[in-house]
Amino acid sequence: MEVPCEENASMSRKGFEFKRWMVVLAASIYCLTIGFTHCWGNMTVYVSSYLREVGGEDTRYADAQWLYQVMNTVQGLFTFLGGSLEMACGTATSALIAGWICSLGVVLSFFTCQSFWGLIITYGVVFGMGAGLTYTIPISVSLKWHPEHKGLISGIIFVARGLSVFVITPLQTWYVNPNNKSPTHAPFVDTPQEKYFDDMDVLHRVPSLFLWTGVIFAVVQFGTAIAMPSPTGAESEYMGKMIEERQRLEAQQKAQRVAAETREREGERTASGG
Repeated sequence: MEVPCEENASMSRKGFEFKRWMVVLAASIYCLTIGFTHCWGNMTVYVSSYLREVGGEDTRYADAQWLYQVMNTVQGLFTFLGGSLEMACGTATSALIAGWICSLGVVLSFFTCQSFWGLIITYGVVFGMGAGLTYTIPISVSLKWHPEHKGLISGIIFVARGLSVFVITPLQTWYVNPNNKSPTHAPFVDTPQEKYFDDMDVLHRVPSLFLWTGVIFAVVQFGTAIAMPSPTGAESEYMGKMIEERQRLEAQQKAQRVAAETREREGERTASGG
């Protein structure tokens, strides 16, 4: 990016600010797909019921939580590799690779959702691996574009990740259980409150939930990944000058306010002394 000439500086600065915030917007939307890890609580009742009714497995809710723990463990193990991937491939490419590993894990779960151990591999390991690789990339690239707003940008990215539950969970329920039915099958006498779905009108949508979620995520990740490149050397230089100029103007304004307040206090003292 060329440093703009003086007469076009105002217009170029506005365009550059727009580009900087578009990167943050893209990173936030990207994070909605990665925050899917936190939606497992809503999926547990449907997946556990599907494993029992269709897969013929004796999976209970307590067992399903092991899948979530595996996913979180794998995510943690691969998080530190996200930075290495970004340095090796660049921000946009690494975001696309890592995001598509996440989406691949979700799509593959369409084929394995009748098996608890199959889901451990596809959803727990593959999806968890992708989620770990992507963890640092959105916040890293956003901070490169906003080095003067580290706290604000970090907050926006983490809020976006958390908003995934707010956005995706209702969509999951709408797709799998549009009539908002409650589970009614209580197979265990000693725990009658532990109920599962046996309604195939609900359960037959579970595999396609994985499929469509993965496909939609892959499309969103492609669009957002290419929209959050790292700043070029010229852009970083221009951004540094722009930040320095803003800080200089802020310092001048602060000095003017202090001078005005000082003159006002001296005027008050003079008036009271007179």
